[in-house]
Amino acid sequence: MAKSRNFLPKPVYRGGQRAMNAFLKANIKYPEAAKAAKIEGTVRVNYSLDQSGRVVKVQAVDGPKEGGLRQEAERVVKLLKFEIPKERKMRIQYHQHIDIHFKLPKPKAKPKSQSTSPTGMRYTLTKAKSEPERKIDEVGPAPEEQKKAVYTYTIRW
Repeated sequence: MAKSRNFLPKPVYRGGQRAMNAFLKANIKYPEAAKAAKIEGTVRVNYSLDQSGRVVKVQAVDGPKEGGLRQEAERVVKLLKFEIPKERKMRIQYHQHIDIHFKLPKPKAKPKSQSTSPTGMRYTLTKAKSEPERKIDEVGPAPEEQKKAVYTYTIRW
């Protein structure tokens, strides 16, 4: 077994930082009170890990006090589970912190009207009776069965 540089191995989240960020993003639920009051901010959470990698103590130390952001950050951090490389037979408690950013979801853009094309043109469809199709050598009105619908486009800039 190769010796590590550090006397005490550092705990790591299984899958790395990306996996932890994905876990946090999937499990954080923006508190309704914070949404209603339009509260955003960053919450710093101090937490302690036991020798098996479980979070045993959590405390939000910085961030907005209103709206329940601190409580939500603490709830999610309690769900984390770390891996601790075991090189020595010591019972160690690790202390770390994490910053969790709360940002209000952007309001959804108004759905574009069905009559608006991607280029910004507006058009309307109207059904009009077409002139009957005629053969070149035919003279006079065409029979009713041969009438077809024609669509007229009105383009406004």
